[in-house]
Amino acid sequence: MTHTTTPHDAALAASIAAAADVLRFDHEPGGLQRVAVLALFVSILGDRLALAFPASADALRALVDSPATPGNPAALSLHQQQ
Repeated sequence: MTHTTTPHDAALAASIAAAADVLRFDHEPGGLQRVAVLALFVSILGDRLALAFPASADALRALVDSPATPGNPAALSLHQQQ
C-alpha cells in the first residue's frame, strides 16, 4: 500500500516534530510524567500551528486553557469560529 503525503500533512508532521524536539520523552508511556509532557506538548504545538493553521491552534488552546467543562472545549472553539 502506497502512502502519499499531502503538503498539509507534511507541514503538520513538521510542526509536531518541532514542538516535540524541545521536550523529554524518557518517561514510561501512560505514566503521570509522560502525561504532563504531553500536556506541555499540546500547548507548544498550538503556538507552532498559529500562523499556518489558526483554527487548529485555537482548538488546541481551547483544550489547554478552557475552564472545567463537561463538554469538548475543542468542539466549542470550532463552533465559535463559524
